[in-house]
Amino acid sequence: MTNLWDYETYRENKSNFCITSYDSKNNVSLSNSRYDNVVNMDSAREWYAKNVDSTFSKHCLSVDALSIINNQVFFIEFKNCKVSKERKDILQKVHDSISLHCSVTQESVLDVNNYCDV
Repeated sequence: MTNLWDYETYRENKSNFCITSYDSKNNVSLSNSRYDNVVNMDSAREWYAKNVDSTFSKHCLSVDALSIINNQVFFIEFKNCKVSKERKDILQKVHDSISLHCSVTQESVLDVNNYCDV
């Protein structure tokens, strides 16, 4: 399993669930957890595009957070609505976030599949 903090993209975008779950439309965090072993994937995507690959985020979406919990990597999208309305968008965010993760870590999708949950 990868150590997220070995990668500058992730170190520069370390966060917590309270911040990554923030719903700006309703001005509320969907989690009050201060657990800080979390990557803010929206910020990581922007940071990666600015500092590593300027073409990466032009059409790329991202989940809210990436975290390791009990030696398992999770791609996390917080929603403050019925998920059925957002299903296609969520699937695209997961796809693009896995792509970003593979670009950051230089791992294959098969490698990532062995140690992550969505």
